[in-house]
Parts: sequence; structure tokens; C-alpha cells
Amino acid sequence: MPSRRITIVQQNDSHGYLWSHPELFWAAPSPSFKQGIGGFAKTAHVVKELRKRENVLFVDGGDVFHGTGPVVLSQGAVVPPLLKAMDIDVMVPGNWDFAYGPEKLLQLILESDVSALASNVRDSHGNLFLPPYIVMDLGGIRMGLIGLTYSEESQSMPKKFSQGLTFDIDLEQVSQAVSHLRENDKAEIVIVLSHMGLPADLQLARDVPNIDIILSAHSHDRLHRLMKVNGTLVMQSGANGSFLGILSFTVNSQGRIDDIEHQLLTLEHVDDDKNVADLLRQLLEPYQESMEEPIGQLGTPLHRMTVLEAPMDDVITDAYLAYSEADIAFSHGWRYGAPIVPGVFTQGDLYGMLPTNPELFSTELDGATLHDFLEKNLENVFASNPFDQKGGYVVRSAGLIMAFRSYNPKGHRIEYLAVNNQEVKMHKTYRVVSAGPQGLKGIDVPRHSLNIKAHDVLRDYFKRHKPVTVSNSHRVIAL
Repeated sequence: MPSRRITIVQQNDSHGYLWSHPELFWAAPSPSFKQGIGGFAKTAHVVKELRKRENVLFVDGGDVFHGTGPVVLSQGAVVPPLLKAMDIDVMVPGNWDFAYGPEKLLQLILESDVSALASNVRDSHGNLFLPPYIVMDLGGIRMGLIGLTYSEESQSMPKKFSQGLTFDIDLEQVSQAVSHLRENDKAEIVIVLSHMGLPADLQLARDVPNIDIILSAHSHDRLHRLMKVNGTLVMQSGANGSFLGILSFTVNSQGRIDDIEHQLLTLEHVDDDKNVADLLRQLLEPYQESMEEPIGQLGTPLHRMTVLEAPMDDVITDAYLAYSEADIAFSHGWRYGAPIVPGVFTQGDLYGMLPTNPELFSTELDGATLHDFLEKNLENVFASNPFDQKGGYVVRSAGLIMAFRSYNPKGHRIEYLAVNNQEVKMHKTYRVVSAGPQGLKGIDVPRHSLNIKAHDVLRDYFKRHKPVTVSNSHRVIAL
């Protein structure tokens, strides 16, 4: 049997960034920011050119129907025409793709004309929400593809996201699916499309044999080199529609993958596909004027690329604190949101920071409850078992200083905790402000609505600070 070759193109975690935008790149001595990165028109051009000469499987790793102003305001409706025009073959939904409810997600998938897979989501009757796997033939190779979405949806995301659905991760079921695809469906290679995050996917590769490739997503990792665990190749390709992962390989006469080539392509000096670019302009036109509305001036770049704290969230929590005059402000440790560079700050930027526009609330916590909340959050981020990691970063804060050791055991990571520059006392009560259903998630305390949404608080903050800047002082310190 002659050698056969295919190319997999992966985009993941685009979070509604359908157009080119600023992106952060790590450099010494500080991060650099480049304009004009990414966008679906660039992606479409790359894929179209590859398909002229190669057998291409184009995959989306999820979190595509939510995240920026036009996408959220349309409840994802601007995305399916683009996915259809880009001719994506298969996808796995991400945790944010459930934002408008399960039925709406099914509608968006249908309109996108894409095969969507999830073997670990069931409805209230125990039926699978989406097909668990499919078999595809490409370039003379028979492939089995399994979908695994974010297993902590019910615990980590707002309740409406998963209404009527249950999410899990059953490794035995995954193993059975792999065996079924190989033995019953005669798949030569097995690929898992995962939105569980890189740590969980590496553990999956350790625990479940005979997976050839895991196309990882959710954790926004820019893997410039493939990882290999237990014979399984693992790739992930950044976020914000800024990158494409391109994996080419041959399946030889013994049915083994060899002659492997991998590239993490930055969508920078890439032409636009004219058809997709024209379609995108048409879809965005109703939102253009409102998204370009000036809100204020930004003096320092904002990003959300760091685990412990980030400038984008410093602005949010500083604004919450200034509005409420509380002791502490918290904002959820989101990963999404492309960088915003200094200059005019617009309503589109505001949606990029906070697409959910949550309502603010206040409450009171004693020092012991505050300490316990932060320890649980650190466990969610740094749990030694990857399947216990609940995603996201360390909860963002203002008015608080915390020093901790990530490698210490659960419940014993914090070494120093201070509010208003005074060490926290376990029996003292502190005034706290946060926002939305993810704010202070897991704490059962009375929440008093402040009858104002985050966007309005940020608008007022930008009016009073010209420009808005972020200091380099640290609020969370890893020892």
C-alpha cells in the first residue's frame, strides 16, 4: 500500500474575533504588541491555498460563537455564514458556545453546516446532545474523530449555559469509543477533538491508549512544537483567531503516522480571502457605528495573557472598587479577550473586555470565608490532578494582596493575605463587590444588587480618568 498524506488545520478559541486585531507576543524585556493579526478572511485564504495541493481536514476547537460585541449582540448569528463560507469540516463546542442555551447552540451548528461532536454531553433523558464521533475518509485514510467538550460546564459556567444537560469525563467511555472506531469502523487513525484544556488532554493521552492525535483547545496554549505523550501527538493553536495549527503527516503501509511536519502559523503577513472579507463586512455593518463609539482614552496596553493577574482585569476591578467604595473587588479569571493598545478606547473594546456585561452586586465576607474562597480558587487553577482544574486563571482582584505557593497542597497555598494593606483577620468582616453569576461563585452569601452593569461602571471610570493607565504593582504574588 503506498504512503498517504493529509494535513490538519486547527483553529481554536477564536472568541468572536472574526477580524484582524492587536495581539501580544512575548519578547525581552517586555511583551510586544502587533496590529493586524488574525481574522477569518486570513484563515480562509490559508486553508483555500492548502486545499489546492493537499488533502485538508479543517477543524474548529470551540469557543467560536461568543466573545465580541457583534457576536454577542447577535447571539452568535453573525458566525455561521462565515464558518460555512470557510468550509470547516468538523468542530467541538467550547464552554462559551453554550452561552445562549443548548437549543440555540444546535441552531448555530446547523446553520454553520459543520459536523459537531461531543461524546460527554447528555440531555435530561440520558440521550447524547451531539454525535459522539464520526468516521471520515480523506486522502485514502480512514479517520475516526471523537469530540470531548469542557467537562466542568455545569460547575464553572452560569447555570443557563447547561440547562437540561449533564457534562462529564468518563475515560472508560472514551477508551471504548477508541476501540469501537478501530475494530468496528476500521479507522486507521483516531483523533480526539477536545475542549478540555492542555493539562487535561495530556492526562487523557496518558490514561487512554491508542489515540493518535489530540487536537487540544480551551487553555489558549500556543504550541510551537508538538507534544507527544504515550505515543499520542498533542497540538493546540493559541486563541483569538490569531494563529492556525498546521499538522501534516503520512500514514505508511503499516498504518503508522510518520513524516510529521507541524507549524504554528501566525496570521500576520497573510492575504485576505476576498469572498470571506466581503461577507464579513456585510455581517458587521449593522454594528460598526456603535462599536466605534469612543468611551475614553487608554494610556497603557491591556491584555489577559497572564495567570495571576492582568492589566485588563486590573482596570475592571479598579473601576468596581472606585464605584462601590468596597474593601475588595473581584472579577472572574477569564482567559478570553484580545489585547487593547493605547489610544481611543471604544465600545467595541468594552465588549472585548466584558462581553457578558454582568450586573454588579455587593456582599460581606469574614476573613475566614475570604481565605477559603481564595484557597478553593487556587485549587481550581493549580490542582495536581488535571481533571480537577476548573479552567480560567486566578480570580482577579483590587484592594487585596495575596502571596501563595502553587505547589503546596490543597487548602494550604496562601502564606500572606492583606486587605487595605493590613493582614486579613479571620473574624473581621470585609465589604466585597463583584459582578454576574460567576462572581464569588461557590459562596452562599446574600448578594445585594447595585442596579448597574459593568459597562456603565467602566464608562464612568473612563470619563474620570483621562487616560486610564495601569500600574506595575503586584496584587498576587507566586512565592
